[in-house]
Amino acid sequence: METNYRELMKLMDASGMEDVPIFRGCARPLRSEDEIIESEGCDLIIREAMKEDSRPLYVAVLGTMTDIASAINKAPEIADKLIVVFTGGQKYPDGGPEFNFSQDVMAVRKLFSSKAGVWQIPLQVCCTMEITLAQLACRVRPWGRFGRYLYGQLKEYNLNNDEPVSLRRGENWSLGDSPTAGVLLTTEWRGNFHTEKAPILNDDQTYTYNPEGKEIRVYDYVDPSMILEDFYAKLELYSEKENAD
Repeated sequence: METNYRELMKLMDASGMEDVPIFRGCARPLRSEDEIIESEGCDLIIREAMKEDSRPLYVAVLGTMTDIASAINKAPEIADKLIVVFTGGQKYPDGGPEFNFSQDVMAVRKLFSSKAGVWQIPLQVCCTMEITLAQLACRVRPWGRFGRYLYGQLKEYNLNNDEPVSLRRGENWSLGDSPTAGVLLTTEWRGNFHTEKAPILNDDQTYTYNPEGKEIRVYDYVDPSMILEDFYAKLELYSEKENAD
């Protein structure tokens, strides 16, 4: 958690943004489905959900669900005000081991069993977000200190990472968490998702069908081109504004 927090501070410094608040999240996984881990992130979710607003609170999760689950445990009344959008889990109906779910299985179970809305983007969909180093060099690196930082970080990781299997390796990488933001830009009528009953998540991260489970949205497809082009355009627009200012 602390490493992620420090990285966010670097990103904000590189971007020049000064109006985006950053909070520390939970420092460890849940030990039970109903545990409360106190954190700034958990309290932020509760504060936002408790505001007087008829709209749901969309929470985009990049990684583990610990803060979401802890917030629901601490303030159960917020659950039906939330729509939690995340990348994670294997495809239905079987499921299986996946990195984000493995970080806190208890938290995912809590989310599935709660009243919160769920938009799940499984691993096989995340992996379609493929990009090459050449594309990053041409489309990201030129746009200010932020673009140079993002490009340099992934290039360094690629050169120095000795893992035998990685989503970021060689010329072809997968920016697998990007659909979390991307689906919030997508119109509802595109027909790129279906609904499932929220499953029972087993210890090995396989799914057991739960006829009593709530209906959740599961994405079958995202448009990598739209998501990446939107990112490139925003980098360019922000860089132009920064230079104009």
